[in-house]
Amino acid sequence: MSVKFNAIKRVLEKGLRSTTYNQTWAKICHEYEIGRVEGKSVHFTISELQHLRRVVNDEFGIDPQGGEISGDRIALAHSSLNEKLSKQSVFGSLIQAARLNMQPISLKGNDHKLYTPEGIVSCIPPEQFTFEGVDSVIVLENGTVMVHWAKFNYPVELTGALITYRGHGDNLPLLNNLLLESNITKYAFFDCDPSGVLMAVKGGFDYLLVPSALMLPMEAPHLIPFNNEVKFHEQRDSLEGLHNEFSRNASLYTESLRDVVNSLTDKSVAIMQEHILAKGLSLTVVKIRN
Repeated sequence: MSVKFNAIKRVLEKGLRSTTYNQTWAKICHEYEIGRVEGKSVHFTISELQHLRRVVNDEFGIDPQGGEISGDRIALAHSSLNEKLSKQSVFGSLIQAARLNMQPISLKGNDHKLYTPEGIVSCIPPEQFTFEGVDSVIVLENGTVMVHWAKFNYPVELTGALITYRGHGDNLPLLNNLLLESNITKYAFFDCDPSGVLMAVKGGFDYLLVPSALMLPMEAPHLIPFNNEVKFHEQRDSLEGLHNEFSRNASLYTESLRDVVNSLTDKSVAIMQEHILAKGLSLTVVKIRN
């Protein structure tokens, strides 16, 4: 999205006669020969704003005062001369998925199958995404590690599981809705910290994947090489949210999940997915609800 276009659009749509004079507006005022600078503000006449609206409309092909900017660059190219005004992420509306052990990924509405060798991630339109032929799905929190999905030490019971990235744009609620509508067994593989566990609990997952080392009956030092204690202390609100959830619904959650939270608390644990991968930590399955 053009910074210049956004700045002009904001002033025109709000009917402003002045705005903060910064680098962006210095360039706009110079380019279009408008504005009167007074201290830290720039002021406009009505005729200057009308002129600005006309020339920007001619330049971009979109009326900066009320023109709709939606869709990807291809969609925007139908109505604007500047397709780069699109705010939509290139892959933000697609579901990223892979499957362990070269098992096929089905597509809704046709007989084609996708196969994802190590290092390959498929990007699937949500209307073609399906859990057909899959018993379990692992949802990864981090988009960076999704590229390295095949390198984790998954538990043997998850052979053939589908792996998806939880998303960051339109695909985040899209995937959440698909998961809620499905009876598939759902595994959350998030950062091993209070925020990650709370997301798994609140997200309706059946199981949580955590480093096996977390569950060892040992003191905190064995976790030091890959533990981020500073990050743990930044997540006090999430930790409090977990304990409050346990207090409200004491019988709902398993002892195994309580052991995870107690271990996080007692050892001040926050282990990011990147470090789980880099250190080659094995993963273990923890059931969330009774």
